[in-house]
Amino acid sequence: MEPETPEGKRRFIQAQQRRQIRQELEKRYQDIKEEAL
Repeated sequence: MEPETPEGKRRFIQAQQRRQIRQELEKRYQDIKEEAL
């Protein structure tokens, strides 16, 4: 389900990017935590 308005599309893309960045950070955080042990 994709929004039709330009504003909606922009928000949709930003939300996807934020989710992706958050996943990257969590993965990196897990790696660091495991290395520290």
